[in-house]
Amino acid sequence: MTLSIIIPISETENDWKNLATDIVLSDLDCEVIFSIHSKRRKFIKDHKIFNNSKYTVHLIDGGVGRGKQLNLGASIARGENLWFLHADSRFCSSTVSSLKDVISSSANSLFYFNIKFEDPDLPIMKINQIGANLRSKIFSLPFGDQGFFCSKVMFQKLDGFKENLEFGEDIEFVKECRRKKVLIIPLNANLLTSARKYKEVGWCKNTARNLYLTLQTLLNL
Repeated sequence: MTLSIIIPISETENDWKNLATDIVLSDLDCEVIFSIHSKRRKFIKDHKIFNNSKYTVHLIDGGVGRGKQLNLGASIARGENLWFLHADSRFCSSTVSSLKDVISSSANSLFYFNIKFEDPDLPIMKINQIGANLRSKIFSLPFGDQGFFCSKVMFQKLDGFKENLEFGEDIEFVKECRRKKVLIIPLNANLLTSARKYKEVGWCKNTARNLYLTLQTLLNL
């Protein structure tokens, strides 16, 4: 098998169904691994992806913490390549075709997508979108919501994501890629994501947090 898609789902996330539908509607040859908080198990199996013979779907108890969930998903993955997606990700028209273009050239590279926020009722997110994509390309510093894609062999060599962090496991993974001279390459396609966290926490607070993480990371590279 060529590709394993790994999706962590926390105790409170509900947007994963839209992503699962996108996967079903795509023509990807893949397995799908939902790494979930145990309390969510009974709410998840009602999606049509679980009754689609085209896909092998795994539902595993990943515990608490995104780093741990991602690592457990990767540990059982049978695919040669891993695609880590947040539960609130959505595909754009060119997302899948861009992934296919590089699926055989992932040996020593970390690929990521341009981020696009899909919430029309929060137009200020355009600023964050432009800033995130500039940060990624200028400093080679993408965040996890940009859909990391890499080979399983390389992921294992990097020892995966750190599990002892409340947040920022994606940034630490990128830093390790840079230390090990892994190529960090943008794909010429968008990956949609939700502005839910900005609505819940507040635009100013969440934007300030991301700026702080970016500056802290750049100063410690």
